[in-house]
Amino acid sequence: MHLLLIEDERELSKAVKAMLEMSGYKVDVAYDGKMGLSLINQNFYDGIVSDIMMPKMDGITLLKHIREEGNDTPVILLTAKGQVEDKVEGLDAGANDYLSKPFTFKELLARIRAMIKHANNESNSHLSYKSVKLSIATYELAGTESSIMLSNKEGKILSLFLKNPNKTIPYEKLNSFMSCLDAKEKEIELYASMLNNKLDAVNAGFKLIKMEEGYKVASL
Repeated sequence: MHLLLIEDERELSKAVKAMLEMSGYKVDVAYDGKMGLSLINQNFYDGIVSDIMMPKMDGITLLKHIREEGNDTPVILLTAKGQVEDKVEGLDAGANDYLSKPFTFKELLARIRAMIKHANNESNSHLSYKSVKLSIATYELAGTESSIMLSNKEGKILSLFLKNPNKTIPYEKLNSFMSCLDAKEKEIELYASMLNNKLDAVNAGFKLIKMEEGYKVASL
């Protein structure tokens, strides 16, 4: 699991990063909102833990920005403020949870586990686009008259594109995503070709198109 920690208190960041890594997570750290946003644009994360009060860009602004971009990565907000209004503002902006400072590491770890589990067990078990459905549980790709099973990696890659059907996903982010799947960074071209063959097999009416800056879903 790959996490992003955005926290401007460097000693706290260092301690939390070390404890999360001891718990088996891979952790990137940013010390302000703009640095955090840059890392989010470059990588795929299973979860984000972000302070609210930060230099350059506060946590609420950062959260609103990524949600407007269609990024649904689960987010826990950290705040030293105890007012209900601050927590409500964070939840309204798209936060999945919040945690008030000071907090114990055990509580943070429990919140992270619960957040990721909830995100992975969303009630919507299918992704749909055009005339096809992709099962999140089994990665069965079903068209109107036929269906075909995808491999685990194929299913995860196609899920990424079906969640972002109107966007070109840049090579930098695709390479990062492939790395998270324990695949070689440059294998996206191979997997796109295999997926296009399977999309053709179920008469999907769309395929993955190679663009100058990345790949995108395009109708036939």
